[in-house]
Amino acid sequence: MGISALEIEILRALAREEDPFVRSSHRIRLEMLGLVRDGPNGLIITEAGRQAASTISNVQIETIDRPPLQLDAAGRRRMLRRGHALE
Repeated sequence: MGISALEIEILRALAREEDPFVRSSHRIRLEMLGLVRDGPNGLIITEAGRQAASTISNVQIETIDRPPLQLDAAGRRRMLRRGHALE
């Protein structure tokens, strides 16, 4: 399973002993991957998390190819078109 670029930056900030803003979905994901532990003192990076933060070669950055949005004449998203709105 790949780790996003944002999650890599979160791990690097934790390795530098900073206190980054981390959404709950990222907290759970990183904890389930075994890269951090969430406790009463906040996020604590594990040894696996330090290794992932220091080496980018074992991390797959995910990219998604998307079709362009369909816009109306005023430059707004067309009605009833989902496009990128759900992400």
